[in-house]
Amino acid sequence: MELNIGAVSNQKFDFIWGSPMNSTDVEVTLPDLSKLVYSVWGDWGPMYKFNLTDQAVVKIKYNEDEYNSTQKQLKIESPMLARERDELPFYIIVEDQSKNLKFKLYIDTDYNLAKVTEHRIRNNVYTYEEVSENSQITTL
Repeated sequence: MELNIGAVSNQKFDFIWGSPMNSTDVEVTLPDLSKLVYSVWGDWGPMYKFNLTDQAVVKIKYNEDEYNSTQKQLKIESPMLARERDELPFYIIVEDQSKNLKFKLYIDTDYNLAKVTEHRIRNNVYTYEEVSENSQITTL
C-alpha cells in the first residue's frame, strides 16, 4: 500500500498514555506533509522520511501543555510482518527528546489511529506493555 500523504497531512492523533495510577491525554499534530521534501525506500514495504522545517513541525500536547517537537525528520514506516501490514500498513514515529520518548502511532487503512507503542529514545526499551484493545493506552 502506498501512503496517501494528503490523508496524514495536518492530522491530529489523540490517545491516553498512562498507568493505573496516572494517565496523560496526548495529542500529536502533524504538519502539511505535502509541502515537504521527502524520500521513499523500503525492503518489505514503503518507508517515508519527511524533512521538517521551522514552519512545518510536529506538535505534541500533554494534557494542556503544547509545544513543538525538536525532531528534524518525520518517519512513516511499514511494519515488517505482512499480516500486520494488511491491517496497520504504516506507523508514524514521533520523538520527544525533552522527555526521552518515542511514540509509534500505527494507522489503519483508513488513516485512523489504531495502536500506539511508546519507547525510551536513548535505550529504546518499552516503558509500558505494547498497546492492545484492553491496554492502558487508548485512542480517543
